[in-house]
Amino acid sequence: MARSKFNPATSVTFRMPDIALEKLDKLALENSHDRTAEINEACRHWIAIGGASGNETLTQQKVSALGEELACMNARLEKQEEAILLLKETIDRLEKNNSTLLAVIESNEHTIKRLLETISRQQ
Repeated sequence: MARSKFNPATSVTFRMPDIALEKLDKLALENSHDRTAEINEACRHWIAIGGASGNETLTQQKVSALGEELACMNARLEKQEEAILLLKETIDRLEKNNSTLLAVIESNEHTIKRLLETISRQQ
């Protein structure tokens, strides 16, 4: 069974087997660098189906569309990785600030304790 898939980036509509589309959809949802090999395997499977049908032009369009989709996925991953790095840096800064604040609180507690001792001695 095959169905059509429209790629808005290339304005190309193509048909491919449901199983290949399902696999690509699943991989796109997982959106992970670790899945690049599986995406490439799905591409090779897709190319083999198109080539076997004798429709090389359509296969080339499919390959181009897949390449563009893969590039978009990688761009999103890079942005996500950058965002994760920024979050990690922010967390590190917050942890340092937290440590500094805890040290100040401990110092203040010690100062308050000494002041209370001084007050009680003066009474």
